[in-house]
Amino acid sequence: MTKKLLVGGLSLLAAGSIGATQLVKAAGEDDTSVTTINVTIGETIAITSGPSVTLNPVPGGVAVYDDDTVTVSTNAPSYQLTLEMNTGFGRSLTHPSSSDTIGPVTDDTALAVNTWGYATDDADTDLDDPTATGEFRGVPAYGSAVTLKSDADAANDETVITYGARVGFLDEGTYTGQVLYTAITN
Repeated sequence: MTKKLLVGGLSLLAAGSIGATQLVKAAGEDDTSVTTINVTIGETIAITSGPSVTLNPVPGGVAVYDDDTVTVSTNAPSYQLTLEMNTGFGRSLTHPSSSDTIGPVTDDTALAVNTWGYATDDADTDLDDPTATGEFRGVPAYGSAVTLKSDADAANDETVITYGARVGFLDEGTYTGQVLYTAITN
């Protein structure tokens, strides 16, 4: 009985093979074939900002402000935008040849003399009155990013970050720091 089943199996294979060869058309006859093209697109995200924000404060404690617009585009359903100091930079703005620095503001307070910070368009800020409390935050150190926005509207979505500084009498020159924005798909 086992031999009959094996022979029957071979017989079916031979018949299937013959059927497949019958699909070949003779010369001069039309033939068509269909191929499905699949394009798989993964999540993508792009971010632009700056390239720089320049604040020109007047010594003596007058605060100045300037905006940086960060634009995020993604095909993902949502994204998260974070902010932190760039690697290799402390939280203070430093002078290249002086020990003077402009330190970060205490979170959610007005800019004190010789401090700098940021405010976002979702913060309770009153930029006409820089002495109001709850205005600015210090940019966190590298590795301790703060979330600026979690959003589902991700087609050319703009976030405005306002940077401010208030200085007393410091050595003249440019005080520099570098912030890092990161956009992450959710």
